Amino acid sequence: MSTDDEDVRRPWVFILDTCVLLDIVRSPVRREFSPESSRALVDVSSRVRAQAQEFRIVIPSLVREEFELNLPKVQDDAVQELSRTLSNLSHAHQTLDILLARTPSPLTHDAAQWIADCVSFARDLINAAQELPTSDEDVRRAGMRSLKGVAPAKRGKSSLPDCVITEFALRIARENLQNAGAPSVLFISSNDADYCDGRRLTASLQTEFDAAGLGFCRNWAESRGSIMRR
Repeated sequence: MSTDDEDVRRPWVFILDTCVLLDIVRSPVRREFSPESSRALVDVSSRVRAQAQEFRIVIPSLVREEFELNLPKVQDDAVQELSRTLSNLSHAHQTLDILLARTPSPLTHDAAQWIADCVSFARDLINAAQELPTSDEDVRRAGMRSLKGVAPAKRGKSSLPDCVITEFALRIARENLQNAGAPSVLFISSNDADYCDGRRLTASLQTEFDAAGLGFCRNWAESRGSIMRR
């Protein structure tokens, strides 16, 4: 991640939503997961794993639980989609080899192993994160948010986990504001449907996040932009 010396020295705390971690598993077949996001993620994860002081990842225990609960389906779907993509690519190569009289090149396609490697990357990132429990107050506030249908909750939809993670992130940010020289806190979620209005955070959430000193990004590429702007 290319930043000037002042940005590198400024500590950052990244709070991750579950979908951000599941996106790593489906990244080879998810167009929204750009090369810029990949580069930013690799840079941040390498700094976190090296226990560098400028970047730290924090997750509530609920995120690990949700990741493991949703992983089997996400992994199976990603393998199937990547297998179809690789099959189409193989067909294209074989056809072009014949039509253009090219020398065939051996192609090794192992969708299951490649997606399994993405799973390992995501799990390594979870294990490198600081995992903290949610508080009773987080759960109480989340219940009220869900009941009232306040974003990220929506009436008629089960949104309690999203609300708990949101309240956790807001609490961490508020606690952080009380400490002089504390790191900037950034919440990353690719759940545009519940958190965003278009490409921006919904107005109600923006007000809450601003009051708590909590930043928001939809992906790792945007997190790079947030760091550069500070």
